[in-house]
Amino acid sequence: MIHQKKHYYQPAWTLVGGGVFDIKKTAKNEADVVPKAAESIKVAVNEFLPDENTLICKSGVKLTYNYLIVAPSIQLD
Repeated sequence: MIHQKKHYYQPAWTLVGGGVFDIKKTAKNEADVVPKAAESIKVAVNEFLPDENTLICKSGVKLTYNYLIVAPSIQLD
């Protein structure tokens, strides 16, 4: 699993570029933005089986869920 410690509010970056928003305010600790009752799991998924509430990860691991929130992301370079 990949664990990123910071969450970046990227829509504000256009305002940063325009000089009207502080870039430091776009970064927060990820633990502060994920609800306490939720589990954040960052893995690559090969297969999505919604009728079975199951994901099959790139590693072959099967994950089941009651509720699924998908949040695709980008890699910052």
